[in-house]
Amino acid sequence: MPKHFEYKIDSPIGTAMTVGVVVAAVIAGAVFSVWGIAHAAAGNVASVEAAEVLATLSTADPQTHFALGVRLDETFEPGSTEAAQTAFEKAVAHSPYNYLLWMQLARAFEQNGHDDRAEAALARALQLAPNYASVKWAHGNLIVRRGRFNEGFVHIREAVAADPAIAAPAAAVAWDLFKGDVAAIRNAVGDSPGLNAALAVMLVNAGRFEDAGAAWSSIPPEIALKDLAVQRSKMFNALVAAHRYRTAALFADEEIPIGGLTNGDFESPVKTDGATAFEWQIARGDAPLIAVSDNAPQSGRYALIMGFGKLNTSFRPISQLVVVEPGRTYTVTFQYRSEIEALRSELKWAVTEPVSGRRLGDSGALTPAGSWTARSFDFMVPPDAEGVRLESVRENCSGPACTVSGNIWFDDFAMTAR
Repeated sequence: MPKHFEYKIDSPIGTAMTVGVVVAAVIAGAVFSVWGIAHAAAGNVASVEAAEVLATLSTADPQTHFALGVRLDETFEPGSTEAAQTAFEKAVAHSPYNYLLWMQLARAFEQNGHDDRAEAALARALQLAPNYASVKWAHGNLIVRRGRFNEGFVHIREAVAADPAIAAPAAAVAWDLFKGDVAAIRNAVGDSPGLNAALAVMLVNAGRFEDAGAAWSSIPPEIALKDLAVQRSKMFNALVAAHRYRTAALFADEEIPIGGLTNGDFESPVKTDGATAFEWQIARGDAPLIAVSDNAPQSGRYALIMGFGKLNTSFRPISQLVVVEPGRTYTVTFQYRSEIEALRSELKWAVTEPVSGRRLGDSGALTPAGSWTARSFDFMVPPDAEGVRLESVRENCSGPACTVSGNIWFDDFAMTAR
């Protein structure tokens, strides 16, 4: 067996070898430290100049080239887009299995007019991440922009199926391409709840309110109420603001009756703040007191009380917006009892058209009544109106001598079509 080579540390050979090992270790550590510092800093680099330094210090690190490409892409200097493309190409060369780098490179190719290379880069990204919705969307979107609609929308449909959040941008692309043709858009993107929600928004913005309601009605209720709550709320508010009350009712949290009042018996709470459009609305202010009371209601457990106190000159109404059928005649009925003492004023209930404020009918002045008393009145809805407002009003009142004292109770409001 051959004898092992031995040396002593204090011998010339041993000393030289030891120094060599130490120097090599120092050099390797320095190189690794530079690479590590450059790699770590690349994620926070703020300027093109700094990114260029890091890419020079760590030429084999895809992160430094990617960071340089991103910074270059943010500038508007001549040649910056071409330089960004070069940086992304180097990043991909050092990390060829990172689909995100291929997607960024595809974007750079397209910016520089290299559509074929952009499509090839996205195809490669799709090979690396075949189940990722973002890749399917980017690939399909590019193909559609290149005019190959049928092929592109295959990928877009798959993207929407994988991630419903993509339905809105996909619907926007299809809307522009098919000029708002709902059937063509559904055929291209797929008939999904997310697509129909996005379509409803665009249809409202286009003033096509009935089509918007039809699109929303096609969504299963459990999805519309839970998964699409944000879109539903926005649609509801937009339609109410546009006075499209019949369509707005489709987007409400609860079922809204057509031609009927909500909580007319006051058995549910009446909100002083935060009521939705078709609930009882109490105007801001301190007087009169408006609340639900259990003091001898006409029926059920509660009635509504308006308490004025002594010689009160203030008045705030309570009202409800009601969805109705245009051109129909309705009858409003209610019960009241009153201990009111009024000087130079009249309390009554009136129905108005919300847009113009025109009065359509009223109950007449409510005279004192120690026991529950029935009142009713009729009104006709204008042919172009979808809603009316039932509200308490005070009239024939002006000046400091116009005061109201006492309490008045209301119960069992109803509205029926004739």
